[in-house]
Amino acid sequence: ATRATWSSPKAKLQRARDFQKFTVMTMWLGLPPVRSAVIRTIQGTDGPNPHFNSLYWDKARGTFCIFVPKHKGPGKSNYRSPITIALPQKLFGPILKEFTEVHRPMLLQQQTLPNGAAVVPHRHLILNTLGRPFTKTNFSHFAKIQLWQKYTNVSMPAHLLRHIVVTDLGNRGVPE
Repeated sequence: ATRATWSSPKAKLQRARDFQKFTVMTMWLGLPPVRSAVIRTIQGTDGPNPHFNSLYWDKARGTFCIFVPKHKGPGKSNYRSPITIALPQKLFGPILKEFTEVHRPMLLQQQTLPNGAAVVPHRHLILNTLGRPFTKTNFSHFAKIQLWQKYTNVSMPAHLLRHIVVTDLGNRGVPE
């Protein structure tokens, strides 16, 4: 490829989509075993928001943090109290900074609605190919096929990855 093709709008958009996949995989593998809904629904905010999963820069800690106001525990209806996860700065800082400042704005530009309807502003971190938040079904397909199968040659549902990590931690005697 020539240098001119590296900077084409199509190439930049593809780079943004690839970097989003890299960001999602990094979060999935670098976080405690959270459910896929946490990653799918996380929104960029200025601080913890009691109404939804938030990703924000915590000045006091000098790192990005994820705040989850309500999360599912073991059992059908067992919900836990809010948690804040301070992300390791060396791993997550450069990735999230580049993604939020460079690549996510490019993905947001892909927003399209039929009939020229106004786009509803949102702060979701992870975006589908139309620049909108993922639905549960689309994110499941994205994770299974676009991430794990494409990069590992194994078609793996998100919940299976979480089960593998939880089982490994349990086998090693790590407390909940």
